[in-house]
Amino acid sequence: FDAAVWELVMVLSGGGTLVVASSEERAEPGGVAGLVRSAGVELAFMVPSLLRVLAPADLAGLKTLVTGAERVDVALASAWRAAGHRLLNAYGPTEATVVASIGVVEDSELPPSIGGPVADGRLYVVDGSLNLVPTGVAGELLVGGAGVARGYAGRAGLTAERFVADPFAADGSRVYRTGDRVRWRADGRLEFVGRVDDQVKVRGYRIEPAEIETALAAHPDIRSAVVTVPGEGDTARLAAYLVPADPAEGVPAMGELRDYLRARLPAFMIPASFTELAALPLTPGGKIDRAALPDPEPGRVDLSDRYIAPRTKIERVVAKVWADALGLDRVGVDDSFFELGGHSLLVTQIVAQIRAAGYDTSVGDLFDRPTVAGVAAQIEAHRAEARLRSAVRVRRGDIVPAVFAVHSITGEVAAYAGLADHLGEGQQLIALQERGLVGDDRPLRTVGTMAAAYLREVFQLQPDGPYLFAAQSGGCYVALEMARRAAAAGKEVGGVFLMGPAFLGARAPGHRAAAQETRRLLARLDDTIQAPPGTRLSPADEDRLLRFREPDDKIAAAVRVGDKHGMRIMRAVTINGLAYTAYGRSMHREPYDGRVVLFMPAEDPDEIRQQALDQWRAALVREPEIVDVPAEHSTVLRGDSARVIGAWLKTEITRRRR
Repeated sequence: FDAAVWELVMVLSGGGTLVVASSEERAEPGGVAGLVRSAGVELAFMVPSLLRVLAPADLAGLKTLVTGAERVDVALASAWRAAGHRLLNAYGPTEATVVASIGVVEDSELPPSIGGPVADGRLYVVDGSLNLVPTGVAGELLVGGAGVARGYAGRAGLTAERFVADPFAADGSRVYRTGDRVRWRADGRLEFVGRVDDQVKVRGYRIEPAEIETALAAHPDIRSAVVTVPGEGDTARLAAYLVPADPAEGVPAMGELRDYLRARLPAFMIPASFTELAALPLTPGGKIDRAALPDPEPGRVDLSDRYIAPRTKIERVVAKVWADALGLDRVGVDDSFFELGGHSLLVTQIVAQIRAAGYDTSVGDLFDRPTVAGVAAQIEAHRAEARLRSAVRVRRGDIVPAVFAVHSITGEVAAYAGLADHLGEGQQLIALQERGLVGDDRPLRTVGTMAAAYLREVFQLQPDGPYLFAAQSGGCYVALEMARRAAAAGKEVGGVFLMGPAFLGARAPGHRAAAQETRRLLARLDDTIQAPPGTRLSPADEDRLLRFREPDDKIAAAVRVGDKHGMRIMRAVTINGLAYTAYGRSMHREPYDGRVVLFMPAEDPDEIRQQALDQWRAALVREPEIVDVPAEHSTVLRGDSARVIGAWLKTEITRRRR
């Protein structure tokens, strides 16, 4: 919550436009990069873990990049600085309202600093007696100023321990003892060193190993326990060392220990490995000698009841990627990625490495079925769907019929994610994306060829009806033609659901010449997309193309800087605009005889609503059902409108299944 508030205020108070990523976009690094490009994002906050799986070229349009929440290493900072990004490193605990210090990372910094205090903030570096230490000497960081919280709700003792009187102010103000070790550098900036106490950070969580040790030692079959964190960064994981109460009986089984801890601790505090020792090593002074603890044993975290080696080539690849990423000797086919110590920060790297090995997988696959066998099965399923070039599973489920939703004029389908959230548990939503947006696929150029190609994939995914077709704006033409062709093939069509359906205005003078010029520009755009990176249209052709099609500012900006993805979207806008116009002028000649529901934006002017209704009624044999939604044409799949449409479709699908 606190981090979200910071990002909201930072953007809006500066007069910027806030761009919010959907859950689907956040799940894949490519989704984040695509949003940054398509929305023309200039400033963003991204944690180092995400930056490690993105290439600087993916965010070429980004001017300022703020990072933090984890240690920034030299290699990471150098890579992003070398690409021309202005990089800021931010530091701050929740207790000091998100950010306490921030600074620009310079090329020569080794290691990157965390800058200096924010406005109205004070930073002190002190020793154990709260005396200031000299420059270059490490000490505990105290944070003071307007951002310091009042304390912990309902925890007076902890508040008194961590929030103390400011020893360098006479106004009665307080400072927060961060527990972080830092030092002032000669250039007046802070360098992060580590933690003062034994608190550790694993997968973004601050953890007190002593809490885990106390919980383990409370088990009747365990005499003593110690918890450490072998590994660093993304490979850091919790390792428990246990001494049994009865050496003859030993410590409980792995599964029993995990179940025992789950009842007492959050999931992120459960160790990834458990090693039995006859006794804990001690220093001459009688304290636990953590440095003398052996490496966690066995070399693999033995989670499943019985180790089963990978049986297929795919399983072997997945198991090796997991083992390498987690620092394990071997991984069995039934072991859970997350119980092995895997976490969300590693998922994107795991997926990227499996893809690099030539296998199609996704973040969703790993979350849905987090075992080696499960991911391998998902990869096999993707192979069976390898001929699918347009279908995108926006929401997985087991309810049939699925909702098949056609892209709008941009060719993209991300807008359907908001609708999918309101369809109910288990309801599938499969979107049909324009083919020319990714890879080397050539775009389809008429509504008829789109409908035919998309139907082949629909029938492959769902061999039998009833079929539910949906679309937004110009995609409504394609959805109607798909329904027409499916019905002509003897298939049962359950309904066509059109959201903010497009309509055609009166022909402008010289429309034929304009269409011919658009096709000429489209050929130039095709050539530019196929050309080496950095190739652009001529300024004159750019101006003509953008004037003819009038895309939104984000697409126009991407085209002007030669962004390939932006040019592909512009190509889709141009091709689809021509296709929709040709189809819309003639669709009344062969009216569709089936059920059609029009979700009409209630905030559009009455004249526009009436024009749209008149054109669609002329293309239908039956009177369409009209459902008003609280939106204008451009926002029909957002907010309350998406909720209304989703609830309506959910009720309709439930009724059909009875």
